[in-house]
Amino acid sequence: MWKQWVASATAVIAVVLFTLPAPARADDARDPRDQASSRRGTERAHAVWRDWTTIGAVGTVDERDQGMQAINGWVHIREDVTGTLNLRYNVTAVDGLFGGEGVELGVRFIDNGADAQVVVRLQQYALETGDGTTLLTLDSNEFSARDEFQLQTEVACGVRFNFFPYAYYLDVELRKTHATGRPALAIIQLASVRCP
Repeated sequence: MWKQWVASATAVIAVVLFTLPAPARADDARDPRDQASSRRGTERAHAVWRDWTTIGAVGTVDERDQGMQAINGWVHIREDVTGTLNLRYNVTAVDGLFGGEGVELGVRFIDNGADAQVVVRLQQYALETGDGTTLLTLDSNEFSARDEFQLQTEVACGVRFNFFPYAYYLDVELRKTHATGRPALAIIQLASVRCP
């Protein structure tokens, strides 16, 4: 009788376990603003958000531009300096860069007017030939100027990552032509998206 009870209890536990929803995992977090599509209306290639993301503060600064930048978790040109600050960010292969027909570039930046500009270019670099190609560009001058951070995106359909013959990086320019300019970069994100 005891063996029958154990067998029955085991069967009930198995049924309960198979019918319970799986617990949520931290890495399965989805964007609460929009779980089905990107900010530009293109559908994400993955149901789970595993995009490539970096903060402005970790970019590699060109040697000639050392001392121009100020870093506060984000990067900007110091108040006492004008010119162009060049930064580069290596792009590594993560799940969120594969499976779609295009690439979405999201950038959180400040461009407060005519004396400031932020340009982010996704570059492809060929392993065998060393040739470089610009795949996608986001230029802050294409959007309204603001004194605070704004998030904007650009999408390039037909662009897919292939890390076997290519390396990828983001080439960033912060341009400040007058003391009143305040170009700044906080976050960059890349994702594979489905194109219409």
